[in-house]
Amino acid sequence: MEAIVAFVLLSGALTFATPLIIQHSRLLKAQRDYRLALDEVSNAIDRLSLLPADELSGALTKLKPSELIAAKLPGAELQGELDDADIGQRLALRLSWQQLPGSSTSVLLATWLPPASQPRVEP
Repeated sequence: MEAIVAFVLLSGALTFATPLIIQHSRLLKAQRDYRLALDEVSNAIDRLSLLPADELSGALTKLKPSELIAAKLPGAELQGELDDADIGQRLALRLSWQQLPGSSTSVLLATWLPPASQPRVEP
């Protein structure tokens, strides 16, 4: 009788814990992917913000994710846009990828570039 009760309790615990473990694993993978994407976009925006204004639009058309990101994030696409703003120009980069089949996730990072007449301050 004790063995049957122990088996029932163990089966109930496993039935309850298994979906939680699977969901936890998915959350860890999603967080790891998000951190990779954020690092990629941050590095790209740092490189682009140092370019002269005349080279920036050409560099935006040639944007593509690094080999590591292309391998780790399925369907990764890196897009950039340059808009005029009151304080100069706004540079925005977006990295999108397929998190699950049928659902995409993206990271957007923006920075403001001073007008060409103002010198850029190096960090």
